[in-house]
Amino acid sequence: MDKELDQILKTAEQEKQVAHTTNWGTLLTGRYRHLVIAGIGVAAFQQFQGANAIFYYIPLIVEKATGHAASEALMWPIIQGIILVLGALFFLIIADKFNRRTLLTVGGTVMGLSFILPAILNTFMKTDANPMLIIVFLCIYVAFYSCTWAPLTWVIVGEIFPLAIRGRASGLASSFNWIGSFLVGLLFPIMTASMPQEMVFAIFGIICFLGVLFIRFCVPETRGHTLEEIEQQAAAKSHK
Repeated sequence: MDKELDQILKTAEQEKQVAHTTNWGTLLTGRYRHLVIAGIGVAAFQQFQGANAIFYYIPLIVEKATGHAASEALMWPIIQGIILVLGALFFLIIADKFNRRTLLTVGGTVMGLSFILPAILNTFMKTDANPMLIIVFLCIYVAFYSCTWAPLTWVIVGEIFPLAIRGRASGLASSFNWIGSFLVGLLFPIMTASMPQEMVFAIFGIICFLGVLFIRFCVPETRGHTLEEIEQQAAAKSHK
């Protein structure tokens, strides 16, 4: 315990010292730029993948899908909450058994398919699918989101930034995350009013797949790597 406390105090002192030698422009320098882009990108994609559209508007989504009044769908936020809790508990089990990028890739892929498949079934194949089908797929989305992108975004943000820029970079990533949350919450009702609900979710599905590509090509693996190793990888990448 004393050793851990000493390490925390030492880290706090180092952060205080580097705060006087860095500024916002430091985030754009070659050795840090790729890490800043990676951290901000993960935080932004977490929101633009549409999770909060579900959490904010699930009664209205169910109403539009089934034709029943939104007041009859108030149990769905509770169901979503239960799925989120179970997913978070499951994440605690698998967090250190798989690489961060692997979990984000699998989660993002399933989330994207959960959004796009209802659009394919209801739009392109012209099937008379059960109106609750989209709700089932959304529950699958929430389940995978809760054990991958929801917690891992902040794990990545906490692990990827070197000490010299951690404070500013983490704050910037958090800001982009909240901006994404605001825009999704604002635009979702407008989008559903102007196009079929399945197409709106298909757009979010495409964003999920773009997030997966971003993870594969722009985000370094942080599990099992020290801050120094991650910084060296980013510096080497910036010189290519």
